[in-house]
Amino acid sequence: MGAVQARDEAVGEGAAPGRGSARGRRRPILLIADHKWRDLPGLALLKVLLERDHGVSAVIAPYPQWEEVFFAFRPAAVCTSTMSGPREQEIARRAREAGAATVVLPTEGMPTVDAVMPIVACERVDLSNVDLWLCWNEPVRDRMLARGQLAAEQLPVAGVGRFDFYHEPYRRLLRGREELASQYGFPASGKLVTWATNYGHAKFSAQSLEFHVKDWTERGLTELGPPFDDPAGYVRQDVRDQQLTLEMMPEVFARFPDVTFLVKTHPYEAVEVYEEMIGTCRKNGIENVHHVHYEYIGNLLNVADVHIHHCCTTGQEAWMMGIPTLNLRIPSDHVRPERGGACGEAIVHDDSFSDANEACKRLEHYLNGGAVPEALSAGRARHLERWLHKMDGGATRRIAEALAPLAGRFVSRPDAGDLRRRQRRHLRRSLLRIRANRLLGRPFDEPLPLTREAAARARPSADRPLILDRTVTQSDVRRWVREVERVAR
Repeated sequence: MGAVQARDEAVGEGAAPGRGSARGRRRPILLIADHKWRDLPGLALLKVLLERDHGVSAVIAPYPQWEEVFFAFRPAAVCTSTMSGPREQEIARRAREAGAATVVLPTEGMPTVDAVMPIVACERVDLSNVDLWLCWNEPVRDRMLARGQLAAEQLPVAGVGRFDFYHEPYRRLLRGREELASQYGFPASGKLVTWATNYGHAKFSAQSLEFHVKDWTERGLTELGPPFDDPAGYVRQDVRDQQLTLEMMPEVFARFPDVTFLVKTHPYEAVEVYEEMIGTCRKNGIENVHHVHYEYIGNLLNVADVHIHHCCTTGQEAWMMGIPTLNLRIPSDHVRPERGGACGEAIVHDDSFSDANEACKRLEHYLNGGAVPEALSAGRARHLERWLHKMDGGATRRIAEALAPLAGRFVSRPDAGDLRRRQRRHLRRSLLRIRANRLLGRPFDEPLPLTREAAARARPSADRPLILDRTVTQSDVRRWVREVERVAR
């Protein structure tokens, strides 16, 4: 924890309720981490730059903890990842009541196809409680301006903070081949191909289909027309496409026995079908394929010679790193060039394949040192500039400059009177835990001894490592802050 944050937290939490004035005090910024395996490194870098360059402390917390952290730290601004759902809209309403600003710091700023632009730009929801929206790109900003809910000064284009890690000096934090090989058990030398799967909706065929339908309905996707108007049908198609891919790829692995293939499953996917595929490969003597789930895609791209994906942002991330890409196309794909959007347009600038023979032909070209065609390379550069703004490694710096002026806002102590009695008791326990941990110099989310929460964490469980690995903890935050501080310029 930096000195600035420690000082601010001590002042903010030490004052007794109703005593003294918070006016003139620089309040912290609350950064909500939606996804550990996508968002945490970029938010840690933002925290470091806010504290070091602007003297503004920042607190990173996951969505389930937003309320207790908001009450405990009284931030001047709350940064959410979107405003499309009822959860985010409730956060914005509560922040406005307390005098805090609401900032949307998108984790997704590129529509897969033009049809989803209304969702990305949150055209169907009330944005009256939003103070600032930090856009990824001009196309989304122009669409939002045309709707008139936010003014031009509320919609700066900053770019994507997490992609700063593909530029120096932050690229130094990406892991190397030997370290990854030692952890995951693949060869430390030879050619390596990464394959990022992208069938995150397939899992709903076996679990939580009702949740998926409800979520798409609440966020307005079901109003967009085919294929989004049939969430259950979308899931069934994802399952079919996934199965076609699982049948195709082992043939590719078998034809390149001296090449290492890393299967990087999407963080939202169920992994059992991929583990089963690899098990079948092993039975058939195919030893060169390995599964990696909980790992940052940047680390894998950092050691890849070629990257395979399926209409995925990881393809554009590979472009940033100068890695040849192959885009797996299936006739049923809803992402097509004629449907526009970032992924639709990206297909035009990518090498695509739809069967094992095409994949092997293109892989052989690149693995033997073949160059990306000049027309494709030039198109990729234009595409990145259009959809990801300035690819200069300075997006997080621009975001920090936009957020820092908000720290001087006056924030009243939030009123818990509108919460149900059970919620008040839960909130009080949470605030007590946070206060006690901070006095003890521990991460504020640590369970206190002799509590049910502490006992549950201590109890052995087969699920415990996976459950914890999906959760953004303050130990994770501290580790990433230490890493970023080593190289931040």
